[in-house]
Amino acid sequence: MNFRVPKTLAISAVLATILLMAAVPLTSCKADKTKDPKVCSGKDPKTCPPKPKKPKVCSAKAGEPCPPKGAKSGSVQDKAGKFEPATERTEAIARFEKMQYGAYIHFSMNTFLDPDEFGISSCGAPLGAMPSAQRYNPTALDVDQWVATVKQAGMKYAVLTAKHYIGFSLWDSKYSDYDVAASGNKTDIVAEFVKACRKYGIEPGLYYSLGVDAANRKGKKLTDEEWYKLANKQITELLTNYGPITVFWFDGMGPVSAERMQQAYDTVKSLQPDCLVVVNNGYTDGTRLRYWPLDITTGERTCPPMEGHNPWMEYNGKTYYIPMETCDTSAQGTFSKGWFWEPGEQLKETTRELLRLYRKSVGRGANLLLNIAIDREGKVPQATVEQLLKLGKTIGKSGDAGSVAVQAKTCSGKDAKSCPPKDTKKVCSGKGPKSCGSGNDKGKEGK
Repeated sequence: MNFRVPKTLAISAVLATILLMAAVPLTSCKADKTKDPKVCSGKDPKTCPPKPKKPKVCSAKAGEPCPPKGAKSGSVQDKAGKFEPATERTEAIARFEKMQYGAYIHFSMNTFLDPDEFGISSCGAPLGAMPSAQRYNPTALDVDQWVATVKQAGMKYAVLTAKHYIGFSLWDSKYSDYDVAASGNKTDIVAEFVKACRKYGIEPGLYYSLGVDAANRKGKKLTDEEWYKLANKQITELLTNYGPITVFWFDGMGPVSAERMQQAYDTVKSLQPDCLVVVNNGYTDGTRLRYWPLDITTGERTCPPMEGHNPWMEYNGKTYYIPMETCDTSAQGTFSKGWFWEPGEQLKETTRELLRLYRKSVGRGANLLLNIAIDREGKVPQATVEQLLKLGKTIGKSGDAGSVAVQAKTCSGKDAKSCPPKDTKKVCSGKGPKSCGSGNDKGKEGK
């Protein structure tokens, strides 16, 4: 059956269609793949809202945003470009704590000095008394033997004195002419040390005297600005040319201001965020901090208190996680106090002295960094090798020395080490003399 549409009705339909098209603006935009009608990809960007930016993915978890620079080690950079230590127990710090036992390797120009010359190392002699770089000349250098001994002794990391107080650099530094390149043996000790650490599975650390330098800072009469500029350039060399470094150990801290310490800390973290900054806090038991910022505090010849080290420490009203390390010598020492090799040096007794030291440090929640003095040939003396191997076997037989350490870090949370205890230690912020001890006071050794 055929139906005819009245002419007036057809005209009305056409007019309605035209009016509808006029009401909806025509654009060249097409719906994008998200099928969101509000998002388009047309040629005229003014008619299309911007696409939302997707966060960068930094891990296997889909959509997880990138952590701030330095977050792996817990050190976060603020708006002013300054880094600050971790406020939690990070992976890098947990690895450090797990190592527990390390070697402190002392070798430099000091090794070749006689007793009456040793004052030079603490800037106690005039420039004319400075020994020539040629005095440094190990005759049977074997850096591999050093680290092999560390491994056999059961130690997990090692710290080398890359530049001690005297200012002699164990690498060819562009910023000093008092280094191995000018000596009787031009071997890059830092390079050989790091190479051997990689070979034996030992975590490498480097020591740098930040405030005291007899050859460069004092000898060349540098201003503070000139000296710290040079120092940060040398730190940059060490953290740029030798691959990942686990810890960077600062000493010679007496003349170092908070501003200069922050500058050095920032240099380390900007180059290697995972590298932990260790600072020698002198004869302190880990209950207060003399220098800031730092990731690990060290007590020289001083162990934690009986109740164990409490790593949750408050600084300027904020709580940080700061583990402790005790450093001490394996020899008695006379003019070098046991740090550098001495002719006829007397070693400490393994069980009565060194095992007791291990238990008072590791057993109370601190790592132990035990010194190894390299002799003038450039080797670990055989008597020291035997001492360290005996100590390693004794430690292995003595059971878990870390029981006190675990108790000192526990709390009611699921992850005991991630929870700050209620009695968080307040430490000196440098603003009030009542909260700060004297910079020269000493803790009780063997406490």
